[in-house]
Amino acid sequence: MDNPRVFADIPAEEFAVIQSLASILKFRHIFIFIADRSGSAVSIRELLFQHPGGSVTQVPDSGSLSQAVFEALHGPVINGNREVSGSLSGHFKLPFGGSIYTALIYPLEEQTSLLFICDDGEPGVHGESLEMLSTVSRMVSVSVRNRISNSDLLFEETKYKHLFASAPEAIAMVDGENRILDVNPEFERLFQYKGQEVLGKKLDELISPGLMLDEALELTRSNWEGRRVMVESKRMKKDGSWFDVSIMGVPFNNNYGHQRIFGIYRDISNRVKSEDQLKNRAAFIEYISRISSELINTDISNIDAIIEDALERVARFNKAERAYLVGISEDESYIRITHEWDDDIRQSHRSCQSSILIRDIKEYFLRLRSGKTFQLRRDEAGITEGTEELPFFFDLLNIESLINIPLFVGREFMGYIGFDMYSRPYHWDEQSVNIFSLTGQILVNALSRKRTEEKLKKALMSAEASDKLKSAFLAGISHEVRTPMNHIMGFIDVINEGDPSPDERREYLQIMKNSGTHLLRLIDDVIELAMIDSGQVHLRESICELGRFMQSLKAEFENIRTSMGKVAVELKLETPDQYTDLVVQTDEFKVRQILWNLLSNAIKFTSVGTVTFGFNIANDKTRIEFFVKDTGIGIDAE
Repeated sequence: MDNPRVFADIPAEEFAVIQSLASILKFRHIFIFIADRSGSAVSIRELLFQHPGGSVTQVPDSGSLSQAVFEALHGPVINGNREVSGSLSGHFKLPFGGSIYTALIYPLEEQTSLLFICDDGEPGVHGESLEMLSTVSRMVSVSVRNRISNSDLLFEETKYKHLFASAPEAIAMVDGENRILDVNPEFERLFQYKGQEVLGKKLDELISPGLMLDEALELTRSNWEGRRVMVESKRMKKDGSWFDVSIMGVPFNNNYGHQRIFGIYRDISNRVKSEDQLKNRAAFIEYISRISSELINTDISNIDAIIEDALERVARFNKAERAYLVGISEDESYIRITHEWDDDIRQSHRSCQSSILIRDIKEYFLRLRSGKTFQLRRDEAGITEGTEELPFFFDLLNIESLINIPLFVGREFMGYIGFDMYSRPYHWDEQSVNIFSLTGQILVNALSRKRTEEKLKKALMSAEASDKLKSAFLAGISHEVRTPMNHIMGFIDVINEGDPSPDERREYLQIMKNSGTHLLRLIDDVIELAMIDSGQVHLRESICELGRFMQSLKAEFENIRTSMGKVAVELKLETPDQYTDLVVQTDEFKVRQILWNLLSNAIKFTSVGTVTFGFNIANDKTRIEFFVKDTGIGIDAE
């Protein structure tokens, strides 16, 4: 007998049983098919066994065979009994191809059956042979059904293992004591453990130690009570670092009825970080808006403290280690740090180099004044155009990275705002640069407001001082005017009412003339003060020979001294011998007016002693210093 064709779904030992049975019962053919069932209809799908072996052409056509099976099940009884139940399980006669076969059918699954077709060359199988055939076919169907069930289980297990291994989430399976039974590759990657390191260990104690353990145990307790858990929390990696995770706990029963839990973890650190950044940015924008309003409305005495607080907040928010504002001296000869924050006071610019001469960074300064922003690392300083002078200052001030943004009020260049890193190189993104620029503009506007208000305050104080000076001047001058006027009016009465001698008349007239001259000078002073106050004083420069000028002044005051009766006062002129012929260009009238007032007061308030006046040449030989000194009563210190 030829060897039967062997298929994977029927073990070889069962083929041997069928082969032996065929020999005993003298079957010419045995075919075993997989058939699909729909109600009482049967559709032949797959040949599992053929006896004897041979070419495929010996196998009955599946379509014709399906039709024959249907007719046999639903047609008249032919030479035998039809014993097929409603579940299509049993045996029946099958006329086909000029022969009558014995057919047996047994269910495998809900819609699948195993169909046996046997040909013994006679009208059919009956009696003990049929019982034997039924027993063997039933045995085969049970075996195939078990093989299919086992195959399904194997498929499900394979599918589970594939899904478990390829899942994008980290998964750990634990038993009833919370001990780890299995972990997938993503769990190993995320938590930095190898699988063999964690098997048998308690999951919660491994990745949720310390303060998070109570929370983890509570979640596990909920799982064992049959509830799914979905939360967001923190868990710890092997290296001790904590990170944000979403956690899902899923209880289930395995194929053996044991309860298990899947702990499923997804890293949400980036999402949480983005959400935190959005919250922080919103809070920062609110802060910038608040200080902008505060700097507009606060008293100028508070501005410096608010600026330094703002520098710190902006620097910390944008991961800078140092922040500062740089202003320009009035003569534009140097720049200096006006405000600064450092996260380490030892790295302060102000304590190391608070000012830099502009000529030492001329090209860099000119580019800042033109509106260019610089963001530089140490290795770029000196290479980037305009930064040729900077490597020295990077070393001096311990700078690894910096950003300097120019600040303007209107079109006036006010300086720049700067942020540094001294511990490592760093690059600030566009959003940070925009924040720096906005902050700098808010702060420089506040400083401009402070400067303007200080100027106004100073001008107001000057105006008040000027008013007081005017009041004092008018109070003093009223006395100064009345005194010579009283002299004039009094001596006019003496001359008119008395009969003075010619010598007395000449004396009286000289006193009246001196008083008139003094009065005229007072009037000139008042007019000059008014002109100064209204800005109408103009210089009229001319060539002046200092030697001649000083001698003429001395001669004039010798007469004034005599007329004032100050015979006990000696008038001295002191000038450098080598500069007696010095010629300068100046307003001689105003210089004379200043010295005249000083000498007049000196003589007036000195009864006995000396009044000395003259000039010196300053050490730098660019200035002439005039002086008047006396031995009179002077002015009280207070």
